[in-house]
Amino acid sequence: MFLASLIFFTPSLSATEDITVRRRMSERLPTLDALKLSGHLGENNLGYLEERKELTPEQAVLVAAENGDRKTIYSIIAIKTYTTGKLIGQHRARILSERSLKGVWLQSENGEWRKK
Repeated sequence: MFLASLIFFTPSLSATEDITVRRRMSERLPTLDALKLSGHLGENNLGYLEERKELTPEQAVLVAAENGDRKTIYSIIAIKTYTTGKLIGQHRARILSERSLKGVWLQSENGEWRKK
């Protein structure tokens, strides 16, 4: 879902960069979804993944890569919409909260964590 909604918003990436970012995010999605459902990760209120239980070094690298790609996309959208990456991330966090599967940890706007 996240990836599909970003396709529309990433026109300022070059075609090659766009394909590369989408491919990386798509490839990570099954592993990240499993980590979220297991309680190891949650979606924070800034639109990024956050560790909830200890991750292996490989998992931590995967999360950092995902968050890096999200930051890139949020920045691109912010430039195109004359706002900030932080506001885009917060908006995306609300969307992710609505679309997340039952059992995923979500951080509310006031910083409290809850399981959906």
